[in-house]
Amino acid sequence: MKHFVAVGIACGALAMPAGADILAQWNFNDNSTNNHIPASTGTGTATLVGGTTATFAGGSTTDSGSPNNGWNTTTYPAQGQGNKTRGVQFTVDTTGFDNIGLSWEHRLSNTASKYARVQYSTNGIDFVDSGVVNIGSANNFFSQTNSFSGIVAVDNVATLTIRIATEWQSTATGSGADNYVTVSGTTAYGSGGTVRLDLFTIHGEPATGNMPPSISAISNQVIRVNTSTTEIPFTVADAETPLDSLTVIFTSSNQSLVPDGNILQGGSGANRTVQVVPSFDQTGTATISAVITDGGGKSAVTMFTVTVLPDNTTPTISSIAPVNGLAGAVIGPVSFTIGDLESNADELEVSASSSNPELLSDQNISLGGSGANRTVTLMPLPDRSGVAVVTITVGDISLSTNTSFAVLVVPSSAVLLCDNFSYSDGPIINVSGGLWHNHSGTIAQMVNSGGKLNVLSTQLEDVNAPLLGGPYTMESGVKLYAKFTLNVSTMPTTEYGNYFAHFKDNTAAGFTTRVFAQTHDAAPGMFRLAIANRTSNATNATQLPSDLSPNTDYTVVTRYDTVTGLSTLWVNPALESDPNVTGSGVNDSANFLAISTYAFRESTDFGQLTVDDLKVATSFGALLGYPSLRIERGENAISVSWPADAMGWDLQASPALGSEAGWQAVPDAPSEIDGRKVVTFAAPAGIRFFRLSKPGDN
Repeated sequence: MKHFVAVGIACGALAMPAGADILAQWNFNDNSTNNHIPASTGTGTATLVGGTTATFAGGSTTDSGSPNNGWNTTTYPAQGQGNKTRGVQFTVDTTGFDNIGLSWEHRLSNTASKYARVQYSTNGIDFVDSGVVNIGSANNFFSQTNSFSGIVAVDNVATLTIRIATEWQSTATGSGADNYVTVSGTTAYGSGGTVRLDLFTIHGEPATGNMPPSISAISNQVIRVNTSTTEIPFTVADAETPLDSLTVIFTSSNQSLVPDGNILQGGSGANRTVQVVPSFDQTGTATISAVITDGGGKSAVTMFTVTVLPDNTTPTISSIAPVNGLAGAVIGPVSFTIGDLESNADELEVSASSSNPELLSDQNISLGGSGANRTVTLMPLPDRSGVAVVTITVGDISLSTNTSFAVLVVPSSAVLLCDNFSYSDGPIINVSGGLWHNHSGTIAQMVNSGGKLNVLSTQLEDVNAPLLGGPYTMESGVKLYAKFTLNVSTMPTTEYGNYFAHFKDNTAAGFTTRVFAQTHDAAPGMFRLAIANRTSNATNATQLPSDLSPNTDYTVVTRYDTVTGLSTLWVNPALESDPNVTGSGVNDSANFLAISTYAFRESTDFGQLTVDDLKVATSFGALLGYPSLRIERGENAISVSWPADAMGWDLQASPALGSEAGWQAVPDAPSEIDGRKVVTFAAPAGIRFFRLSKPGDN
């Protein structure tokens, strides 16, 4: 039986029962304050909750006031966080009134949560869920109502507080994701989305001589499969009806788990009992509603849940956010918690594994702590960088669960992000341990496959990964460089193909340094790349006049100058002075943003491509990963080494500096020891200088 209703039907009149009085109404047309608003009719106060902010914007057409404003709220939780914690609340005095109800006008932007929860409290601290708000489309007002009829707690009280808080799909509907969803289902949710309210009205009916009955709260119950609850005591009361004449009807929200006939009543007068007998071999949760009705037809309700657990439940482990550190340096200890309903936490088995043993071996993952409070400490291998996804598994004697998190290892503090996409195959937001996030488009379409990120014009997801130390603003004076290996397998389908990569701020559309794939001006069967500071219009991007072949790897380098707001593009550079272009097209002026992430984008027209070996850094040299030499002196020898993954570099030696002619290639072939190429010189005499040189490098 449903006692709370939230209806999304557009109408032109105030939805209020006949005989009801307005206790308080807010039309938001007095815009002198936007965070502590007195009622425009009656007495009450509206305030913001949980960190939301607000301005005023155009109100509903049903509001005849002038100016006609609505309360436009924003700054909601990040995706997957803060369920039912942010929104607005209204306080009112309901003394002398019962059958309390609400009506209001509700409007969403494209990126706001389509679901919200109505909640109430009589002490301003403990809030009880009521109806769900479910809006059907964006950028239009929808009339909403919510009835508290029969909820004695809200009747005749000096302070009633009502909240409208945004809610995840899973708790609003009983299924779906533990995330906020938008009205379209494809547009990505954003914390900057707006929820606009107008004509928020709290109404009630004057209390009559027959006061409603009351029923005490019944605590939630947790039992094991094939057992029943005890006889749970509760009390009933009424001022006019004899207590034995009060009827209580119990109903279950989950008939397969708890049929109504399996809810057994006992007791008499004021003192009653209820016992719940779940169906055989069934597990799950049912909400039990108890409705008490007196002789005058007034009623009250209380609800409790019955959770039926299997004989053995799966252990639990807390989530772990991505972590980062320098190559060869200890990361952690990182804290997490474990638990189990049947086993002592000390008896649970905990293990860890790495998806990238060449960066972080399983042996270099150390688990610590005891009981529920555990830690993990990570020791990446020296001279290696990239991302490893660490999975921590906790198990009892028969069941286990796990959590995964990304470990980002950078070669120096000048590198802000590096990823060679050595993940398992699957959606990048799922397999990267929380490093990559969806910020728009269809969730979980962009996939990692074969150790490369696949970016397709037949799909519509946009993803981003955070930059260490961000955001980077004009005041930072930083130049941000990005490099990745690009391979276009299917050519752009139009002359001016779309963009597929860019720097991004922390808003839904703050993009710069967009990289486009185009066939305009390219030779038949070839393509070109272009760069833009601000514009998303491909025809206004600035093209690098170099024809590129499909199915060929190219090193793409871009630069965003936070001081000038300009973006630059190279292909296969060795030096920063190599041929490049800077955005200078029509309507493509400098773009000043606070950069916090790097992003890839699936959209139409640019074909199909893969991305690999991504790196973002604050210098050109750090970006291209010029390897450094290590010289170690032994008792009778000198060893010169450099990272083994620095491909194509040759060791040279010279007796003096200042003359290029003095540099000669070292004929000794290097050995590979512990991830480094090593050349050893026995009993060296005199002074020798060493350097690494790549053929064709300047």
